[in-house]
Amino acid sequence: MSAFCERPARLNGSTSPILDFWVSLRDQPDGEFWLLVSDPDESASSSSAAELPLRVHGRPLRPITAALLSSLAIPLANWAQILPFLVSFRGHRQPLLEQSIVVELASWTSLGTLLERFAEHDAAAVQASLFWLVAGGRVLSPDLASAPLTRSTRFRRR
Repeated sequence: MSAFCERPARLNGSTSPILDFWVSLRDQPDGEFWLLVSDPDESASSSSAAELPLRVHGRPLRPITAALLSSLAIPLANWAQILPFLVSFRGHRQPLLEQSIVVELASWTSLGTLLERFAEHDAAAVQASLFWLVAGGRVLSPDLASAPLTRSTRFRRR
């Protein structure tokens, strides 16, 4: 994801539901709309994913169901921990530290090991730099999709 906007437009007209997000993806820069849909059992008036249009305002519509959210519980929890670092340090990025981290990540390295190797820096700044690199696609971590973020989470440069 490269950009997003909460509640950007209505589904169809002034009395229709409000779309929850517009999201611009790296491979889809024009973006797509996301609409949180309730389970049909929850409410007789809720829209099911099957009843929704495929496109809205010329862009694809992706229904986000409870089942999908549940399947993404671990990565969402991890990014909920990462996001405060990105927000807090966005105006204080350290390009030299980021580049040093990239050099260090020639092979899989745990977060704990990385923090030890950069002990002369503030730990929060090291984590923020690492997470900026992950968000920018320069560093990979498949662990973020499958296990909670801990000091043993592994990272490697792309």
